[in-house]
Amino acid sequence: MRRSVFALAVLAAAVPASAGTLDTPDCRRDLFQTRGAITTSRDRIVAAVGAERPDRCRIQRRHVEVMKRAGDVYARCLTEPDRGRAVAEARESVREFETEIGRSCKGL
Repeated sequence: MRRSVFALAVLAAAVPASAGTLDTPDCRRDLFQTRGAITTSRDRIVAAVGAERPDRCRIQRRHVEVMKRAGDVYARCLTEPDRGRAVAEARESVREFETEIGRSCKGL
């Protein structure tokens, strides 16, 4: 799980504001909101490290949804090579958290 938290920190910084983006109002807004959602999700995960398992599971599930949406935004709004890297990192985060959820959140 600590590796996943580290991966979150890397991902939040992986798509700088100067990344190659489609210059549309929708993409500028969506990328801005996505960065904020990832930061908020990362902060919740870090804060929940010592929390009860049901709370951690809820936060992890929410994070998976944030990262799925982030991957969609990156695929739509970034240009190469930033797009491929960011989408792959979002998918990897989803995979890692879904694996953790499958291991530790059964029945919750």
